[in-house]
Amino acid sequence: MEFLNTLYIQTQGSYIHIHNKNLRVEQNNQTVIQFPIYNLDGIVVFGNVLISPFVISNLIDNGKFIAWFSQSGRFIARTQGMTSGNVLLRKSQYDAYNNEDQKIRLAKKFVIGKIKNSRSVILRGLREYKDTNNSSVNSFLKESVKSLDLLIKEIQHDAFDIDIVRGLEGKAATIYFSTFNYLIRNNDKFRWQGRSRRPPRDPLNSLLSFMYSLLINECVSACEGVGLDPQIGFLHELRPGDRL
Repeated sequence: MEFLNTLYIQTQGSYIHIHNKNLRVEQNNQTVIQFPIYNLDGIVVFGNVLISPFVISNLIDNGKFIAWFSQSGRFIARTQGMTSGNVLLRKSQYDAYNNEDQKIRLAKKFVIGKIKNSRSVILRGLREYKDTNNSSVNSFLKESVKSLDLLIKEIQHDAFDIDIVRGLEGKAATIYFSTFNYLIRNNDKFRWQGRSRRPPRDPLNSLLSFMYSLLINECVSACEGVGLDPQIGFLHELRPGDRL
């Protein structure tokens, strides 16, 4: 499966190599897809997928990445060359982290952006539910949007401490997740019963954890691509080994 300029390979036993400057994916000695390798930004593989050394070196030399996941979607490793970008940008990132006012200002912007995205998802679901004439669902989703709007205003005007920002982010997440059983129509298999991780205990949490893993990989690529340090964030305290 190809998404934008990232190639995702899930079929077990696939072989990825270069042929005449084209990236070629073979399964059972048959070519299933090929395209110019210069169109590629990275590869994400799951489980037993073989990548030729020439593909690995080509991607690394050109600033591209390879992300390795288990067959079940657990992140294992990431291969990428030297970080590019302006060193002054990274210095500015560190300076901003060490400046409490800037740190809170940026954290508030990130959280507000996240809440606005959650709000957009709920509004999209609300538009879809207009055809069902289910007044109780419509009312619940509208109230959820109003609650998120209030949290945005509270973050903008009343959150002067990073712990307060984190607390309000948690409230927003609770509101957003509470709408899942209305937004997701296939309630038999994907019923929201609370967030669970390591391991996720139901199909919906498994899907969330899987998508978060892919999203983190994309965010790390974006950070490293411009020279930012993905281990320096502004919302949570630093811990060794953490990213974003």
